[in-house]
Amino acid sequence: MPEKSQPKVAIRDLGFRYGATVALKCITLDLPAHQVTALIGPSGCGKSTLLRVFNRLYDMYPGQVATGAATLDGIDILGPEVDLRRLRSRVGMVFQEATTFPMSIQANIAFGIALHERLTRAETALRVEQALTRAALWGEVKDRLAEPAARLSGGQQQRLCIARALAVKPEVLLLDEPTSALDPRSMALIEELIISLKGHVTVALVTHNLAQAARCSDKAAFLYLGEMVECGTAAQIFTSPRHKQTQRYITGRFG
Repeated sequence: MPEKSQPKVAIRDLGFRYGATVALKCITLDLPAHQVTALIGPSGCGKSTLLRVFNRLYDMYPGQVATGAATLDGIDILGPEVDLRRLRSRVGMVFQEATTFPMSIQANIAFGIALHERLTRAETALRVEQALTRAALWGEVKDRLAEPAARLSGGQQQRLCIARALAVKPEVLLLDEPTSALDPRSMALIEELIISLKGHVTVALVTHNLAQAARCSDKAAFLYLGEMVECGTAAQIFTSPRHKQTQRYITGRFG
């Protein structure tokens, strides 16, 4: 039998605490390469906390500690020797609310590139175009690149944030409720984008929208009170969950 391919990201017996508060307990989860993994569960169950472990974002805040093991391509990402700047270029993140910088559309994308690479002006312009194209935004802004990003609509700003993350060529993209503040049309555009992105990157998606998770993901993990209740293919989780707690959440009986 052929060997099972190594997951892009793997966590084993992961624990996490904020000071004395335990937020995650013994989480084991793989993110398969070039798939979308949805993290679902009620508010406060640890989904966003888990997402922030993947790129060590928690290191920015004192008193937050992760235990257990987490690897990217088999390499430890929790150890003290990890180059966090390099890690965060490999593992990009887009937040719930669009956080555009107070500068032009082009400068928003070029900003992150300049932090990690030294490119010529022409190379930067090409990278900006590529990132906006992959984020399905180029056609809407190609004649407006010098305009302030704040003039874009909410949905366009969120796609701009995705483009900014993609511009540094990450291998993993973390999406934390990326459509929760958007209108249905913008949400549909970003869902199409998420599905298309897995051809280029590995995606972890936190969402409260179960229909969205079912539409966009290949794999789903249900968390409750900081623990992993069930994990499987999206088809299995959303049509025949094995655990009663998962079934109750999927059918809207709690959460």
